[in-house]
Amino acid sequence: LGNLGNGSGSKLHRVKLPLEHINGKEIEINGEKVVIKVEFIRANEVLDVKLKEADIFYNNFDIGVQAWEIGVKLSQYGVKLIEDLDDVFYLNPENPMFSNFNAGNVKRHLALADTIIVTNERLKKHVERFTDVREGDDFLPIHISPNHLPNEGQWEYKPKEFHKGKVRFGIYGSISHLPDWKLLKGMIKILGNNKKFANQAKFVLAGCGIDVYWKEIKSWFKGLKCEVDYIPVAPADNYMSLLDHVDVVLAPLVDNEFSWNKSSLKIAECAMRDIFLIGSVPYAGKDLSCGIAIDPEDWQKWIWSLLENNTWYELGKQFGEKNRNAMNFQQRIDNLLQAIAYCYTSEYKELDNFKIWGITFDEN
Repeated sequence: LGNLGNGSGSKLHRVKLPLEHINGKEIEINGEKVVIKVEFIRANEVLDVKLKEADIFYNNFDIGVQAWEIGVKLSQYGVKLIEDLDDVFYLNPENPMFSNFNAGNVKRHLALADTIIVTNERLKKHVERFTDVREGDDFLPIHISPNHLPNEGQWEYKPKEFHKGKVRFGIYGSISHLPDWKLLKGMIKILGNNKKFANQAKFVLAGCGIDVYWKEIKSWFKGLKCEVDYIPVAPADNYMSLLDHVDVVLAPLVDNEFSWNKSSLKIAECAMRDIFLIGSVPYAGKDLSCGIAIDPEDWQKWIWSLLENNTWYELGKQFGEKNRNAMNFQQRIDNLLQAIAYCYTSEYKELDNFKIWGITFDEN
């Protein structure tokens, strides 16, 4: 039973996408063949109704109920829990998503979990520090399932066509990136008022919302000499269409633990469209690669170099090919099946055990 919650991007990539690809698959457990049947539950549905019929509850981040409550239900119905994390479970207060995060609850879900899945090795080590889970000891192992994409659906590879108009430099993503995008404010003002840049390029805000945070972002672009395109937010099942309006993606990340533990999903998405991505230092060392801007001046250097002789187009093709070759979606699914087999055969974690684990966690 996969928890889709409110249908966020994380739920799409970490719950819906992988579970849909294992639905109906046959795996061998203890010498017997078992067919996987997947169902989903959303935020407005009553958990008890579907949970009673499940063998495994698959969740990303916060389940949406207090940890003690889900602990009682899992124990009552004899259901295993797989807890998936694609980010560290705390944010800085300036992040617009801060109020939606319950770090204490997520830690307790980890304590309840029969199996834990994360996106990368660094995040795995981070989770180990918070949960006392150690590979090789008598604690549950942490499985790695990277945010690699399938070559199908909205993620199907589409070669980038040469754009004959002004080169479109875009920011693209959810409002949770507000602290990251603020790193570009100075560069936006400098280049946006540069006549040469205005003649050759434009800025694009791909996926604009209408809340107070997006109003703040739009204010950075008012009065510039260059053109600015505002592309409305797209539904989750077609969000990749936003990249049709962009030639180069600007993806800064604040240099903190949250950013260093993030997956390289944005690189993967751009690779499926041959769109070059410029990122910050926290992108270095991830499983996929991109252009790295070390300081504010680097952003301008990258942009001017990409504009020269339309370098953005050739580099975009090279960037896309390199990262598509580095992705292995089938391996991601195989890793997930191994995690499910481990979870299915593990002993049930009784509620008393949860109390013993949970006592080490505070509310922050």
